[in-house]
Amino acid sequence: MKRAAGSALATCAGLLAAAIAGNAVAFDLKGLTDKLDLDKLSEGVEKLQYATGKVPRTKEIELGEELSAGLLGAVKLVGDTQVQTYVNQLGRWLAEQTSRNQKKWPWRFGVLDTRTVNAFAAPGGHVFITRGLFVLLESEAELAGVLAHEIGHVLEKHHLQALQKSTRGEVFKDLMVKSSEKNREAIEKLTGAGMALYARGLEREDEYAADRLGVVIAARAGYDPFALLNVLTTIDSLDPHDPDLALMFSTHPPTRERLAQLDRAMEGKLDGYAAQSAPDARFLQIRNRLLQ
Repeated sequence: MKRAAGSALATCAGLLAAAIAGNAVAFDLKGLTDKLDLDKLSEGVEKLQYATGKVPRTKEIELGEELSAGLLGAVKLVGDTQVQTYVNQLGRWLAEQTSRNQKKWPWRFGVLDTRTVNAFAAPGGHVFITRGLFVLLESEAELAGVLAHEIGHVLEKHHLQALQKSTRGEVFKDLMVKSSEKNREAIEKLTGAGMALYARGLEREDEYAADRLGVVIAARAGYDPFALLNVLTTIDSLDPHDPDLALMFSTHPPTRERLAQLDRAMEGKLDGYAAQSAPDARFLQIRNRLLQ
């Protein structure tokens, strides 16, 4: 093996168009646009997305905001602006290395004020790491690996797929009903199912996929991809009976299986990105604030 490598939502956001050059031909579109109902066209696109099993971007973002509010209702954010700003800057830099960059998706990152060792993601671009996990990390590269893993869940829409499966897709259909009441009911049902999903966990293959995608995102951002293996090795060394680890161990595959799967996937592919430099002085300063 290579070297082990809501209001609250608004607070999180507070802590924290592509121009195409070249020759262009001008067209007079006034006559055409006068006849188009853009709202109906947008509605038609979303209906087509549902018909093909895809959740429209607007609905994914809305659901993600509700799930994030649910998490923040249960556990507050660390009340330190420097900590939240730092994790948002790092998280957004990682997200910029993906197809869902900040111009298209409202990425938000936060540190939850709990000793529990875990990290969470919600559809649309919401990622949280707990204080308990953060203080176990040894470098910014390790933090990047954890955040990139969660970003991978968002990119692959693992939570959306799990919710569609658990509700058999019926609730998602209600999101397209024009009645605002039906929409609200659907969001509430999905939020409840989503909170239950955090307690139950995703499929094992989803976790393995997020690990694989996470190391690639980290490498693209200039971080040692093997640092995520470091994190998993640290977690594997912890007391499995520690109550602060109970939720993570019950909602993730055995850590050694994750290590083995990721080591095989990375073998010989990312060696050139190992030991990339990272500004650890900044990380250590933030970690020390969380240890106080």
